[in-house]
Amino acid sequence: MRRLALKNAWIYDANMITDEYLENVTRFHKIRGSTEVMLKILRKQFFHTIPNEVREVGEKGIPTLIVWGKQDKSISLKCGIEMHNLIKGSRLEILDMAGHNPHDERADGFNPMVIDFLQ
Repeated sequence: MRRLALKNAWIYDANMITDEYLENVTRFHKIRGSTEVMLKILRKQFFHTIPNEVREVGEKGIPTLIVWGKQDKSISLKCGIEMHNLIKGSRLEILDMAGHNPHDERADGFNPMVIDFLQ
């Protein structure tokens, strides 16, 4: 089920979902109750507060790099563009052939981008 969920919603290139990758990204699920706790935290502290937090970052002028996978099925690129518009001076980078985890799927493009931004 987790492999299917990764393929359908999180990862663009299904070839990325090797046994090793699946083990790494689902390791915490093996701890009893961890999935329920994570979902409770996300529902309570993330999904409802993120718009306010994005606006706060935008108001403070904090240098911000937003990296989005063009084929992200879980959170659409439209949301990334909206974040970019809310955060003045932010830099939006869109990686083609990447889903929700562009740092994994396109590390070759992601890592230099982040290093450049941090410098």
